[in-house]
This record gives sequence, C-alpha cells and structure tokens, in this order.
Amino acid sequence: EAEIPNYISVYGLRTYSVQKGKPITEIVYVHAKTMIVDDKVTIIGSANINDRSMKGDGDSEMVVFFVDKTLVNGVMNGKPYKAGEFSRSLRYNLFKEHLGVQDEGLLVDPISEDFYNNIWKRTADKNTMIYEEVFGGQIVPSDQVKTYSELDKYKLKKGLVETDLDKAKSKLKEVKGNLVTMPLHFLESEGDNMPDGGPNSWFGNIIRKIFD
Repeated sequence: EAEIPNYISVYGLRTYSVQKGKPITEIVYVHAKTMIVDDKVTIIGSANINDRSMKGDGDSEMVVFFVDKTLVNGVMNGKPYKAGEFSRSLRYNLFKEHLGVQDEGLLVDPISEDFYNNIWKRTADKNTMIYEEVFGGQIVPSDQVKTYSELDKYKLKKGLVETDLDKAKSKLKEVKGNLVTMPLHFLESEGDNMPDGGPNSWFGNIIRKIFD
C-alpha cells in the first residue's frame, strides 16, 4: 500500500475570483472524461461509470477515440520517444492551464521524477496551502480534517479573507494555474462510523483492488 503513490495519484482543480471586493473560491467541475495515453492515444467522452451510462438503455453518450499517426520527437522517462503530435499538444495545453506555466520545455517528459515532484506535485501542494490559508474553513473537504469533531472546529477557522483582506488578495496572486491536491485523507479516522465505511475505504479499497 505504501507504494501506491508511485503508480497512481489523484488531484483536483480549484479557482478563485473576486466578488464585491472579496475573494471567493470554488472547485472546478469538469464533465468531460479525458485520457491521454503515452502521448499517442487520446480518449474524450461523456460517459460516467454508472448504470445510466454503461447499460446502454439510459443516457446517450459520445466518445472520441484518437490515435496519432503523425509522430514528433519527444522524451519519455528520460529517453528519446516518438510522441503523437495531437495527443502531446493536447497534454501540453491542459498542463499549461493546470500548472499556470507557458514554457513547454518544462512539460516535455511527463513521467520523470523531476517533473512530478518539482513541478506537478509542488504546484498542487503550494496552491492547496494558499487556498487553505486564505479561505480557512471554507475549503472542505480538507486533509486537515480526520474526524467529524475536527470538521466542526475546522469550519469555524477563519482565513485571511476574514482577517486580512489585503494580505489575502496578495497571497492569491501566488497561485499558479488551478491544480490542487485531492483530500484523500478527509475523515479517514472515522472509518466504520460512516455509513459506507468511510473515505478511508472508498478510495483505499479501489486502489488496493487495482494492485491486488
């Protein structure tokens, strides 16, 4: 289980704006399901993993399956690699938006440890810390909360948006892109006290099944 983060990681998207002079924030909800495989294959669709989408007699769904035929020079895991022109360009555009960067040179090798740790993960971690500092108990769910009793106290936590508006606005300027960490440890200590066994089980069990 300790090795799971070496193979799969989950992140989210968050944005902010200013309304009537006061910063507000919200999670970015994306309906399209997009998968880019090895910078060569792209799948973009509307289906959800539920009966309405999968049984075939419910919602109408649509998917685009694109296999690149035009290949360009790239890098994968530190080695020369032939990437698909479209798939890689799509990944570049998404990563530039998520990470708030314009230099495509930073995005060439998406599976290198340097990219993941020093660009992707570092950006998400810093953005998350800024949002929690600025908005305090408004950022729910949060990995800072492990139990229901902690949740009640956490919701009362005031962020800079309540205590120092100028500093809050200044701090938000440090946010890059919209990438944030996914709070996978939210309420994890509740375990069996929750009707579904707790988020400790809903994510952990799915991932364990993948690697069993």
